[in-house]
Amino acid sequence: RDDTHHASGGHHAISTEQHASVSTARSFLVSACQAVRLFAQKTGMRLFAGSGDIEMQAQSDNIEWRAKDKITLQADTIDFSASDYVLVNGAGSYFRLSAMGIESGTDGEWISHASHDKQSGPGQQPVVIDPMPIAMAFDERFQAVNKTLRKPVSDLPFIAQFDSGAIVEGATDQKGYTPRFRDMRATAVEITWGGLQEGLAEDGYADTVTDEC
Repeated sequence: RDDTHHASGGHHAISTEQHASVSTARSFLVSACQAVRLFAQKTGMRLFAGSGDIEMQAQSDNIEWRAKDKITLQADTIDFSASDYVLVNGAGSYFRLSAMGIESGTDGEWISHASHDKQSGPGQQPVVIDPMPIAMAFDERFQAVNKTLRKPVSDLPFIAQFDSGAIVEGATDQKGYTPRFRDMRATAVEITWGGLQEGLAEDGYADTVTDEC
């Protein structure tokens, strides 16, 4: 029932000439300081959720979908919302929806079918855009590692003092990590472990390891 932890000071590669499988009884979590990339060369890629939602967010930039042939969307309800405008362009014929009105155009015929046509005056529906989580530009956490045993030190009290004057006190988790500290700017932090200032601790205490995020 013990945990297994794989760590390397440089790159870490796993290669196989056949299939590679990962199974977990609970969650499968991936976290990267920089980029996550998936590539399937020949037979496609599938992503399924047996229950629950699938959520995608680009918290500071764009989401771009491209396909050489066709993109298909199917659901009981499909809702498009934009705080600025929505543009639908099909081979040059277009609809543009904005607060200024509805603009449409085509170089060909415009054919419409309806049992009746009714216009009852102006109307609008407010656009509600859920705010994105605030992603901090800088974040860092620290790990206490025993110099002698070369193992993480859990439940080690620490004091983190920032150059802004803020002070955070706590204890390391089971893997020897402090909580992740976040800020919108680069800031200096001084860690004191177990009442001893970092760099002055005895061998029984720890070096500091960061994840350099």
